[in-house]
Amino acid sequence: MKLIPTNLIEEKNIKERNEEYTIFVEYRDYFTKSFSFKTRSKKISVIIFLGILIVVALAHCISIAVVVNRGFDVTTLVVFISASVSLITVLLVIPTKIIEFIFNRDEEKYSVEIIHNIQDYDKKVRDDFKALVS
Repeated sequence: MKLIPTNLIEEKNIKERNEEYTIFVEYRDYFTKSFSFKTRSKKISVIIFLGILIVVALAHCISIAVVVNRGFDVTTLVVFISASVSLITVLLVIPTKIIEFIFNRDEEKYSVEIIHNIQDYDKKVRDDFKALVS
């Protein structure tokens, strides 16, 4: 049985660890870019959805004014207003659900958990290596 010198084992472990950290750094860069992109996208999404909501609300206000000026009765106006409120409510709920689905809040939590697991594993490897060398 041929024994491998300790310094070769140490160099191999250091090289493997460095490769893992390179992957980790690449992941961190990806996460940073992704977080920045999502932050910009959230702002743009909010502006777009608010713009749509304002346009629809203004269109309904104009429609109500037209209905009132044409002399429709009160029941028609009540039905029109309730339909308008339902439409505006849907326009608020659907974009909220879309944003919750696209921009998952748990993603950041999972990323932190991955980093924590990598650090724990690295500490265990270093402790095992120290015990082996001693």
